[in-house]
Amino acid sequence: MNKKSLLVLICILALATAASAQISIPWSRYTPPKIDLTGQGARALGMGGAFIGLADDATAISWNPAGLAQLDRPEVSFVGRFDRASSGFEEKSTSIGTLDPDKSRTHFAFNFASVVYPLKVKERNLAIALAAKQELDMFRVNEVHEPDYYDYKESWSGDVYTASLGLAYQVTPQMALGGAFHYWTGSPGAAVSLYDYNTQTTEAGAISEPYSGYNASLGGWGQFKPFKFGAVLHTPLALKYHNEYSGAFFANANVPTRIPGSGDWNFKWPFLFGLGAAVEPTRNLTFAADLDIRPFSSATLDSNGVKDTAAHYENLTQFRLGAEYLLMLGTAIIPIRAGYRTDPRLYTGTVVDSSFNLGSDGKQVKGNVFTFGTGYVSKRFQLDGALEYGVTKEPLIWDASFGKNPSAWNWREKTIRVLVSGIVRF
Repeated sequence: MNKKSLLVLICILALATAASAQISIPWSRYTPPKIDLTGQGARALGMGGAFIGLADDATAISWNPAGLAQLDRPEVSFVGRFDRASSGFEEKSTSIGTLDPDKSRTHFAFNFASVVYPLKVKERNLAIALAAKQELDMFRVNEVHEPDYYDYKESWSGDVYTASLGLAYQVTPQMALGGAFHYWTGSPGAAVSLYDYNTQTTEAGAISEPYSGYNASLGGWGQFKPFKFGAVLHTPLALKYHNEYSGAFFANANVPTRIPGSGDWNFKWPFLFGLGAAVEPTRNLTFAADLDIRPFSSATLDSNGVKDTAAHYENLTQFRLGAEYLLMLGTAIIPIRAGYRTDPRLYTGTVVDSSFNLGSDGKQVKGNVFTFGTGYVSKRFQLDGALEYGVTKEPLIWDASFGKNPSAWNWREKTIRVLVSGIVRF
């Protein structure tokens, strides 16, 4: 492979996470996933995801299960999502010609559904909930084009979900405790094709990747008017999955090295926790803030008991801010919402040395997300919509021997997400 081709391939490998141009397994050192730190529901996400301290509707099990104790009527919720993402280098004209692997993609997905049934036990609320939540969205199309050697493409579909059982109890009129058990499952996979320019033949194969695991969430909620507070603790998770690659072309010397070929893998993460607070200065106005702390630097990846010592993940600490104003229109309510949250990633910027080795610039990649939302609320029905706009930049820094000016390029990712959720109260 010539220097130009190798350079282009390194660019794609180094920035694969943002571009969805992954060449290896989702949890490898080169392609850690984007983990969604938030719960679900268009109302909550329209407020930037600042919902741990509020947690007062059927989506609460995904934020803070203790909040379920606030409900006094059965509720059913459903959430759908549409994503449009675009990504590419900000620097187009380079010393190796025009490098423009821009990508754009759109995707519809089921996001969340829940059923909550509250009871009265000794004049206190006891709420039972069942929920299904999309945890890892595996949709992506990964492509590498090397005109002198091959064209390679992976088309992924399928997701990883949790099935959850939650329980919350109103300890006092102002305080509640709750918990939820989550079972992780899903079988994403990909159709794969390779066109070999040397033999002028096309070969096809497949990737399967079933997941399983379980953990729990424990929450507390309190109200001291006009303030509300919440806290949630997520227990450690060992997410197991099996990689299986079929297709003879995986032995082709021109195909980028895959990590691994096939086998059983475990991604383990530690205790995670979040804090939230909200204040309602008037009946119609709410301000909320969350702090989510996820120490993923202690997460590990291993295969059949052998730890991947090259795997390293950054800590994820996310701030979320939101506001909601209610317009009272007779028997109906029109909410106006806005919010902001940081969008930290598991990885740092990339440095390419003179020997084409990939390293880290030591600075965590972080993005920003701005949100807006509205809806319609009646006594028995609630329809909410939210719009999110996110921007992330990841630097790629070249060794001085490359003679590039500037020496640092930015890979930028822009995402527009639309969420629609409905809640029915009985």
